[in-house]
Amino acid sequence: MTEKVHSSLLTLPVEIVYRILDNLDEFTILCSVRDVCHRLNLITDTYNRYQTLTTISISGNRNQDDLTVELINALKNNKTLTTLDINCNSIKDQEAQDLAILLENNKVLTTLKLGQNEIDDLAVKYIADALTKNMTLTTLDLSHNQIQDQGVQCLSDALIKNKTLTVLDLSYNNIQDDGIEQLADALKINHALTTLDLTAIQFGEIGTKQLSNMGWVSQT
Repeated sequence: MTEKVHSSLLTLPVEIVYRILDNLDEFTILCSVRDVCHRLNLITDTYNRYQTLTTISISGNRNQDDLTVELINALKNNKTLTTLDINCNSIKDQEAQDLAILLENNKVLTTLKLGQNEIDDLAVKYIADALTKNMTLTTLDLSHNQIQDQGVQCLSDALIKNKTLTVLDLSYNNIQDDGIEQLADALKINHALTTLDLTAIQFGEIGTKQLSNMGWVSQT
C-alpha cells in the first residue's frame, strides 16, 4: 500500500507558496493568510505583492460586517498599507471603536475613507480620540454619515492637538451652527488642515460668518 504524502505549509517550498499566493487577491492575503503561522508570515513578508500593497478597498460591502472586522484586525501589524477605503460598509459604534484602536497604533496609514456609513456622534468620538494620538493620517473622509454638533465638538478637540491631518471631509452630515463654531475655534489653533469639505452642511448666519472670517467659506 502506497504511503500518502501530506504537504504542509511548514514544509512546502517557498516557490510553491508564492504560486498559491499568486492566485489570491490582496484582501485574502491580508486577512486570511497572514498570522496563520510564523513561517507563512515570513514568506508573505518577502512576497512582492504583499511588500507593495499600499491600498485596500472593500467599499460597498454594506451587508458584510465580518469583512470589516477581519480587515481591521489584519491591519494591526501591517507596515505597508497607506490607504484604506471602507466607504459604504455600515460602520457603527463597535467598528469605529476597533478602527480607533488601529489608528492609535498604526504608523503608516495616511488616508482613511469612511464615507456613507452609519457613523454617529459616539462613533466619531472614538475616531476623534484616536486622532489625538495618531501622527500619520493626513486624509479623513467622514462624508455622508450621521455626525451632529456633539460629534463635531469631539473632532474639534482632536484638531487642536492633531498636527498632521490636512484633509477633512464632513460633507452631507447634520451639522449646525454650534458645531461650526466649535470647528472654527479649533481651526484658529490648528494650522495643518488645508482642506475642509462642508458641502451640503446647513449652517446658518453665525456659522457662515465664523468660517468666512477665516477664509474657509465665502459669504454671498
